[in-house]
Amino acid sequence: MSLDIVPDTHIVKELMKNRDLLRGVFDAIENKCYNLVLPPLKSEFLPRVGTTFSWVSETFKSMLREKFIEEKGKLPKDDVIERELKKKGDQKVAKTAIKRSKRTGKAIIISDDPDFISNQKLRSHLKRKNISVKTFNEFLEFLKLKQEVRRGETEINSEGSNPVKW
Repeated sequence: MSLDIVPDTHIVKELMKNRDLLRGVFDAIENKCYNLVLPPLKSEFLPRVGTTFSWVSETFKSMLREKFIEEKGKLPKDDVIERELKKKGDQKVAKTAIKRSKRTGKAIIISDDPDFISNQKLRSHLKRKNISVKTFNEFLEFLKLKQEVRRGETEINSEGSNPVKW
């Protein structure tokens, strides 16, 4: 059973702002044999992330190689997702996670969006489909990375090792 990680655009933006954090996250994903999956959100990348989807996709591909998946094709219809999530982008993230979970057995949505975090009906629906929702900080803890930002300086501590300054 594999694990697919599906970030929303806000999380991608956070990763793209800090190249060293991005590398730490990608190293952990590769070491743990997870997959990073980008939902089909091309139109949202420039306004939300500040760069084009293709640039982000190429960056992720070059760093993760076969552990990066750009989801394409038709997404499954899901009435609960469409009723509980009003934003089309959020629906695409959730439906991508559903599609990947069916294929690989388990998926995680990474989002700090209150629509994902505080909606218990949505979370229980996703849980029945082997999908969990984690905030960015919960995700870093899950990967055994801890991010501390002090006056613009970022440290990533890997559990059980000395702090590494990036």
